[in-house]
Amino acid sequence: MNIQFESERLLYRPIEISDAEALFELDNNPNVHLYLGNHPVTSIDEVLGYINSIRQLYIDNGIGRFAAVLKE
Repeated sequence: MNIQFESERLLYRPIEISDAEALFELDNNPNVHLYLGNHPVTSIDEVLGYINSIRQLYIDNGIGRFAAVLKE
């Protein structure tokens, strides 16, 4: 999938395998998961599985979750 769009400050693009480390830093923080079921990830392998399932949604549905990246 090659869809991307932007706002004034952010670029939205499909999540890539190269996002694994940053997603792990975000998703293993218990404070991030306070309102998301309190199940932070505990390994990079969990994140890779998560990314692969998101990427499969792109294939199956033509759309899925996006990464939001600061333009600066």
